[in-house]
Amino acid sequence: MSTSKPISSFRLTSLLRSQKDPSLAVQLFLNPNPNHPSDHPFRHSLRSYELIITKLAQAKMFPQMEQLLYQLYTQTRFPTPEPLLRHVIAAYARAGLPSRALRTFLSIPAPSLRSFNSLLHALLVCRDFASFTRLLPHLPRFRGPDACSYNILIHACSLTNNRGRAWKLFNEMRRRGVRPNQNTFGTLINLLCKSPQLHLSQAFKVKEEMYRVFKIKPNVFVYTSLIKAVCEVGDFDSAVRLKDEMVRNNLKLDAVVYNTLVSGFLKGGKKDIGFRVLEEMKIGGVKPNSVTCNVLIGEFCREGKFEEAYRILNDGLEGVKPDVFGYNVVIGWLCEEGKWREADDLFEDMPRRQCVPDVMTYRTLFDGLCKCMQFEEAGLLLGEMIFKGYVPRSSSLNEFVGMVCEEGDFELLGKVLSGLVGGGFDCQDLWKTLVLLLHFALQFKNVVDANFIPRKPTCVFPSKSTTPISCTLQGTVAEPKSTAVAEPLLLNAVHVVEVERPPVWLMRQAGRYIKAGLEHPSLSYQTICEKYPSFRERSENVDLVVEISLQPWHVFKLDGVILFSDILTPLSGMNIPFDIVKGKGPVNDTAAVLGFVGAPFTLASYVVEGGSSKNFSKIKRLAFSESKILHSLLQKFTTSMARYIQYQADNGAQAVQIFDSWATELSPVVEEFSLP
Repeated sequence: MSTSKPISSFRLTSLLRSQKDPSLAVQLFLNPNPNHPSDHPFRHSLRSYELIITKLAQAKMFPQMEQLLYQLYTQTRFPTPEPLLRHVIAAYARAGLPSRALRTFLSIPAPSLRSFNSLLHALLVCRDFASFTRLLPHLPRFRGPDACSYNILIHACSLTNNRGRAWKLFNEMRRRGVRPNQNTFGTLINLLCKSPQLHLSQAFKVKEEMYRVFKIKPNVFVYTSLIKAVCEVGDFDSAVRLKDEMVRNNLKLDAVVYNTLVSGFLKGGKKDIGFRVLEEMKIGGVKPNSVTCNVLIGEFCREGKFEEAYRILNDGLEGVKPDVFGYNVVIGWLCEEGKWREADDLFEDMPRRQCVPDVMTYRTLFDGLCKCMQFEEAGLLLGEMIFKGYVPRSSSLNEFVGMVCEEGDFELLGKVLSGLVGGGFDCQDLWKTLVLLLHFALQFKNVVDANFIPRKPTCVFPSKSTTPISCTLQGTVAEPKSTAVAEPLLLNAVHVVEVERPPVWLMRQAGRYIKAGLEHPSLSYQTICEKYPSFRERSENVDLVVEISLQPWHVFKLDGVILFSDILTPLSGMNIPFDIVKGKGPVNDTAAVLGFVGAPFTLASYVVEGGSSKNFSKIKRLAFSESKILHSLLQKFTTSMARYIQYQADNGAQAVQIFDSWATELSPVVEEFSLP
């Protein structure tokens, strides 16, 4: 029988603070008193929640972290502290997970400007420029921008090499009376130093003005940016002078400064000076770090001395081992030299070396395998990436898919596309590539398997080929027409066939914009509504559906005819209550027949909200507190809409539009709950 006293919530906080192993810390948190069972749940303090969630975030143990966040939100009376959620946003940023960072931000009831700045910074760290751009118009809602906001915006300009925009932001900052700080000047100088041949003199001028005008002393970041730039243009004397100036200004020459000097000298061909600086670093008592190892590894790889690079990987420097970046450098250079097997062996050996491959490791090896034309190996690695949630570079993926298609390995192509669809992969550029590849494959009469076709918000049913087209459900969607029959202009455009003009069709269906009295063989829509006041009656009567659908075409001779229906029609038992003669559209080959359905998220929004809504608070709450339930509901709608699309195609629809009217309510987290 244990004689120790039960751990109190106060004592647990102290134990969590001292526990370095996050796995042991979470076990302690979940079961603080294993030897003292109790009928009452342990009452954790808010501070203990903050400590354990922070530890898990730093260790990138996100499933456990998210579980405890949910527990804090649902099982305690504590409001989730906003600083804690900012810490979570930063952790997602370091892990390259921008959608989760945004989801966390949206869970904050009344986010502050500081939290919004944290989100913007996270998106920049993840290089998610599209989401970053979409969020910028909302900055004034948070009473911004402040100095931190401007620094983030200028940093975005630095990442995209947009000097003109950066200077406009800097001038706007001064006009608004927002005082720049060291980060502001450091980012501007770093941007100028990216093109030292053109802007190095201006960078030095900004350095002088930051102290003369604003009384702000240059920091280590400013000096290292300038040292790197002068080494790049071969002005090594200026690099030494900048180092001496730092000493006069009482700035500590740490490992970052020495690493910059050593790297600059080595890359500039001054190996003797570089190794002398490395020796000076040792004499000065500055301990090398992993970056020092990485610098030497890079130099040895550039010279083709892979044995020396492996020596650093194995032994390190003064007890310090290289980090994952060093391994990525070696893997990249091995692939560059065509030694892809050796690169793959090193990749497989990394866990044994106690270095976990990161997303850049996977991307580097994937690119290398593609360059070495090892598509089967690249496909296997891509599957592992998708399983881990790692996103390949869009350009690399497009190139890989193109090369596989060029090789004619459509079996591998099918596996790759199936994995992308199953993993919820999202890349706008890839969809364009896949449409072209699909068209290419159909021309060569390859049957496209059900799993090949991604769930893109436009479902196309080409009819040029004699090959049946399959949808996400098994079975034929539409029987192809004879190739001798001319295609409508809109379908030619969909099939990426050159057309004489852009196709025209009106998104507003049913001829509701046509005034009564216009000369056409149909009654006006308003007259039909008077005779058949129920929308369901109009949409379930086959003759009325055809009549109403054709009204706009009779008047305007458009390139597309949209079937009369509503996105909510399938909600009644998920059955389609109207029919069209199979295989025929009502206007033959003059215009394309367009079906349409509602996207799963929009349908779920109507169901959860009980109708339309101003802020869609119920569906958002479900998304961020019970995401598994929402995903389950979305999957049911996805399955039903796939059948609905198949039904429309079987009965004459030649293309189908998918409307996600309320996806903007999630912008820009569309990828998790809306996009395929």
